[in-house]
Amino acid sequence: MTRRDTRWTTRLVLALAACLALSLSCSDEGDPAAQRRRRRKPKPRPVAKVDPARLAEAKEKAVRLRSASNLRIIAQRNKQWLAKQGKATTYPDSLQTLFDSEFIDKTKDVAVFLHPSNKDKAVAGQLQTDYEFMLDKAGFPLTRLMCPGSTMPLGWEKQSFAKDGGRNVVFFDSHVEYMTPEGFEQLMREMDSWITMNAPE
Repeated sequence: MTRRDTRWTTRLVLALAACLALSLSCSDEGDPAAQRRRRRKPKPRPVAKVDPARLAEAKEKAVRLRSASNLRIIAQRNKQWLAKQGKATTYPDSLQTLFDSEFIDKTKDVAVFLHPSNKDKAVAGQLQTDYEFMLDKAGFPLTRLMCPGSTMPLGWEKQSFAKDGGRNVVFFDSHVEYMTPEGFEQLMREMDSWITMNAPE
C-alpha cells in the first residue's frame, strides 16, 4: 500500500467514525431515557454521620488527658525541687513556694496550673490554679521518707470536670490516675488520717 493509499484509508475511517457518532446522537434525540443518561451526574458519596454522644465523649477524654499532663508536669517540677536540695529531703512547704522557685517558668508554666476547661487566661507570674495539693493541705513540711511515691497523692483536681464525677490525681512519683468518685473519697480519707497521725504535736 502506497503512502497515498494510507492517507485515503485514514480519512475514510475518520469519516465513518464521524457519521456513526452523528447517527447515534440523532437516534437519541427522541429518546428521553438516553438524554437523561447523558445528563446524569455521578451521585455524591454519602457523608458519614457523627454521633454527638461519641463526639462529646472524645472531647471529654482529650480534656482529661491534658489535665493529667498538667498535673504530671507540676509533679516533675516538685521532684526537681527535691533533687536540688542535696542532702535535704524536704518538699516545698506550699504550692506557692514551688511556684516561686526557679523550676517554674513564670511565662510558659503558668497555664499548667489551670484546668483545660477553664477559659480564663493565665497571667504571667501569677499563681492561679484549679488543682489542690497536699503541700498546702498537710500544714507541715513533708519529707521524701514520709511520702511513699506510688501511694501518696500529691495533687488533684479541685472539682470534677467529668460527667461521671471522676478526677485526675497525681502521686509523688509523678504517675497520674483517673479515679472514680468513690475511689477519690476513699483516698482523701486515707490521706487525712495519715496527716493526723504524722502532724507534729
